[in-house]
Amino acid sequence: SAHDISSIRIWNYNEINLPTRGVRDFELLVSDTLGGPFTSAGTFTLSQAPGAQNVDFSENFNFNATGRFVKLDVINGHGGDNGFFGLSEVQFQGKGVTTPNARITGITIADVSSNLTGFNRGAQHLVDNSGLFNDTHVVAPDGNMWLNQGTFGNGGAADTAPEVTFDLGRLYDVTSLKIWNYNEFLAGRADLLRRGVNEFEILISDTLDGDYTSLGLFNLAIAPGVGNVDFGQIFNVDGQGRYIKLDLLSNHGGDNNFFGLSEVQVFGTAVVPEPASALLATLGMAGLLITRRRRA
Repeated sequence: SAHDISSIRIWNYNEINLPTRGVRDFELLVSDTLGGPFTSAGTFTLSQAPGAQNVDFSENFNFNATGRFVKLDVINGHGGDNGFFGLSEVQFQGKGVTTPNARITGITIADVSSNLTGFNRGAQHLVDNSGLFNDTHVVAPDGNMWLNQGTFGNGGAADTAPEVTFDLGRLYDVTSLKIWNYNEFLAGRADLLRRGVNEFEILISDTLDGDYTSLGLFNLAIAPGVGNVDFGQIFNVDGQGRYIKLDLLSNHGGDNNFFGLSEVQVFGTAVVPEPASALLATLGMAGLLITRRRRA
């Protein structure tokens, strides 16, 4: 995620008898996105490593920049063989930056009471944007919506206490949910829409198996059974946690005790861990890019 970065600590390449393969001059560049554009935070010089393992030869470089992706553009090395350029370790210092009340991405399903057997209506479709187009949602359920087992049978255990738990990936101050109810439509079967959720409770917790705090009881309207309108409903809440549970208390009178939903989105602000200035990460492919500057 985006951070206000204050410094970088680097251990140069430290292979015994071959420390000349280490980086010498490099430029630091920072961007909010992997594709850029990248902004230069300065050019720096690394000393050659000692080729020994009993000393701290790391160097700190102070700079001020905000972004998620940090690129090291290597300009030259210490004259090593074969054009090799190497490093041993990279660490960052900084403070997390969050966008208030933004849609939370990367949500996964942590737990679900059941998925309808024999059909492609798993709970993962609630968070994968399947069937969702510009806030409208299709009417074909398979591969696009979730439906629980209810009392349908067909080889699955009955589920009369449906619930779905979402993993936000980290702690958030959650401010709202947007939910699209179950929107299955088939000519002559208007009753299929009554499988949608009516009353439900929103709960939140820091841990998957911990104590959940209720954020309130709410009601969802029946979906329209068309795919060209935004029928998502927004529910404002106030709670902090990583796991959101929807405890589904009633449907609109649908068959087989089915409970279904089409899509769920969560909005909030990521909680920055204390202390605010902390070690961000060691060298990782997702957050750090190392390149060598091309010469004409």
